[in-house]
Amino acid sequence: MEKYGKGITYQCQISRDKGFQQIFLDRKCEKPEITFPRPDASGTYYIRVRPVSPDGQTGKFFPAQTFEINSTLAPPLITAPEEIAEIRDVFDLDVKWSNVPSAAGYHIILARDGLFKNIIFENAKITGTFTRIRNLDYSTYFLKISSIAKDGTEGPFSDVRSFIIVPHPRSDNPVSVR
Repeated sequence: MEKYGKGITYQCQISRDKGFQQIFLDRKCEKPEITFPRPDASGTYYIRVRPVSPDGQTGKFFPAQTFEINSTLAPPLITAPEEIAEIRDVFDLDVKWSNVPSAAGYHIILARDGLFKNIIFENAKITGTFTRIRNLDYSTYFLKISSIAKDGTEGPFSDVRSFIIVPHPRSDNPVSVR
């Protein structure tokens, strides 16, 4: 598209639908081009531009162009518990992870096996970077977390974190020697 002449501005619109009923951005520009922030949601977007004369009269929109946004989220980094941690006599576990800037929430899964077939805790609606899982038993556990975009698209899971909850060794048991 070329510039139409002195004093001409351009109206640029971006929409989620071909009919421009769900307009994501509507902005006037000095040039027939626009820079805009990357949308959080994955999917197809449509952009159209039309000239606007100095007296405010608008021309027809040029044919809309289509573009795809793939907002693949990075997985969070699990910061607690530590990898292969031995947790002694603690049955309420604090799980913490890094914030993923474009995530609207997180999906956490805790299982008793590395293939996640024996899931004992799952929550796909966590909005912060911390959760407490209560009433765990002595056992080995496996944990993974994914990020969720504003549109509900889920990113890949983090690396699996394993840890074990073990009893505290007792020193009050007498040892008998014969």
